[in-house]
Amino acid sequence: MQIQNLSIGLDLGGTKIEVIVLSSDGTTLLRERVPTPAKLDYKTEKEQYLAIIGAIKRLIHNCEEKLNYSFRAIGICIPGAVTQSKKLEKTPNTTFLIGQLFQQALESA
Repeated sequence: MQIQNLSIGLDLGGTKIEVIVLSSDGTTLLRERVPTPAKLDYKTEKEQYLAIIGAIKRLIHNCEEKLNYSFRAIGICIPGAVTQSKKLEKTPNTTFLIGQLFQQALESA
């Protein structure tokens, strides 16, 4: 079976990170969820931040492996706002992300 034109979306919250992969007709092909790395498990916010980047990277990679597909773009949902300089601000459940260049970190992961 040839798979084409898949979409992937990621929801990053304070308690879970979830991805969903949809076919071009909107059929759910894959859905995976992992707990958001918890603050209590890390000595610093930077360590937690890096753990979240790693968890997202692993989720995307697992989806690509399972579907034998390489995503060119990823839709990401995260509470808060992004400044014109592309820094996150006002993230209520993931306050350690405030001021981070989240998109750049994900792109280089």
